Amino acid sequence: MARAVEKLGLRACLTESIMDTGEGLPTSWAMRTTDDCIQSQMELYEKHHNTADGRIRVWFGIRQIMNSTDRLLLETRNTAQELKTGIHMHVAEIPYENQFVKGNRKVEHGTVTHLEKINFLQNNLLSAHTVWVDDTEIGFLSRAGVKVSHCPAAAMRMLGFAPIREMLDSGICVSLGTDGAPSNNRMSIVDEMYLASLINKGREVYAKGTTDPTALPAETILRMGTINGAKTVLWDNEIGSLEIGKKADITVVHPNSWSMVPVHDWYESSFEVFATL
Repeated sequence: MARAVEKLGLRACLTESIMDTGEGLPTSWAMRTTDDCIQSQMELYEKHHNTADGRIRVWFGIRQIMNSTDRLLLETRNTAQELKTGIHMHVAEIPYENQFVKGNRKVEHGTVTHLEKINFLQNNLLSAHTVWVDDTEIGFLSRAGVKVSHCPAAAMRMLGFAPIREMLDSGICVSLGTDGAPSNNRMSIVDEMYLASLINKGREVYAKGTTDPTALPAETILRMGTINGAKTVLWDNEIGSLEIGKKADITVVHPNSWSMVPVHDWYESSFEVFATL
């Protein structure tokens, strides 16, 4: 993966999806100890972090709570803090996850409640999905500075509808992700921008009992796909916005092309032209 990123000229935060417990794991995975998992990630960090002229960063990766002991969680937290890098973890992805945590970890709600209890929530954590959370847990995430990656297509396919408006209102930095291809069938961030706008408007009917066409407006979606994306991967000092001193990662949209006419609102029109690229 690192070799492909380097050759293609991309930027990437790469992680290994680590698991040290759980049923049904392949034999080669099931035999790995917690120490093996930490050592493997350390080796990847030492080999690939800040390579490709600084375009590659290595994070630590936790698969999910069902496949992680508390020792793995806490040692990953400590090591990532020491190395000043990030942690990626699937959090509150499916309803069963919360049921598992309540029974296995003996907490009142679910994954976020347990992660708060063991002091795992930190501002270098990127929480993927984060669908099945309540208002109390949103508060935990906000106070800890945890970032969230919203994956609309995966949510529509099998996960549920994340309370994105509530997260944004609480000050959580929410970006957009695609999840893996098996959960999505596509890996287009432009499609995710479009879907995020639609499903979060539809969710207002479920959440509030009324329609709200202004929920997650185009400007917010564009921010989620740009500067918030940079913030969630702890890279906003270099990328994510057009500012003096930052990298010139630019997509140019011609305002007079047929797909942009008429331009009543630049932010909304930009999605139309992106979708035709």
